[in-house]
Amino acid sequence: MVWIQPGVQAGVGGTLGWTTSTTTAGEVARREVRRQRRQAVVSCGKRVVAFFFSHVGLAAMVVAYSILGGFLFRALEAPHEQRVKVGDILCGAENAGRENDGPICRA
Repeated sequence: MVWIQPGVQAGVGGTLGWTTSTTTAGEVARREVRRQRRQAVVSCGKRVVAFFFSHVGLAAMVVAYSILGGFLFRALEAPHEQRVKVGDILCGAENAGRENDGPICRA
């Protein structure tokens, strides 16, 4: 099979033109397989995007965002909460709920 494609003409000083090349049946088959794979990936991508922009997808993203935000908040605030609890235990009930600089009580 002969394919005509844009290329550089030989002997014309590198000007753009049309060149011909011969391809084998194996090359044509490989191109077809690559084209089919590319179409499958694009189709899958379109379905994923369509799902995430549907009502169900948006609701799922909000739920996931809330859950991840909760885990992130706990990870960031846990050390401070532990210091406050230890300070409350060491300082007694009269200072309960107040923020301390650590396990040392303020008068």
